[in-house]
Amino acid sequence: VRHSIPFIVEDAGRDNPFLGKECTWYHESFPRAKMRAEYTGEGPSKFVSIGGEHWLTKGRQTKPPQGHASGDNTEFNAPYVWHVKDGGDEAPPAVRAEIQHVWKPAYFLDGAVNLREANESQEFWFSLQNGSVMAHADTYCIPAVSLQLR
Repeated sequence: VRHSIPFIVEDAGRDNPFLGKECTWYHESFPRAKMRAEYTGEGPSKFVSIGGEHWLTKGRQTKPPQGHASGDNTEFNAPYVWHVKDGGDEAPPAVRAEIQHVWKPAYFLDGAVNLREANESQEFWFSLQNGSVMAHADTYCIPAVSLQLR
């Protein structure tokens, strides 16, 4: 971490109550929240209601942009990302508070500062079969706790 080398902790979400939930659970539990259609939409079409039906069954095939570090040109289902951390339309105050109340930070995060940061930075990635989140670097300088759900 101190040398800016990315890493993945595969069991970081263990004991998290959001793991194992089907996409329909999020759809039914947070119908007023919105998420972003990554890699395929711009403008108003970029935001999709979690309460909508379309995203649960209809894939959005895309390819990595030319020159992407993956070096791959294979089509995949573009994911949706729900930035709970951003609040606003993506997570109205009541929704954000509900997520934060239930959220369980990773077992290796201890100390008040780490726990606060983890509770303020949740994002959920949803994808259909053959879906993928492309490797990327975000512009914000905060730790992001990201769950990728299929």
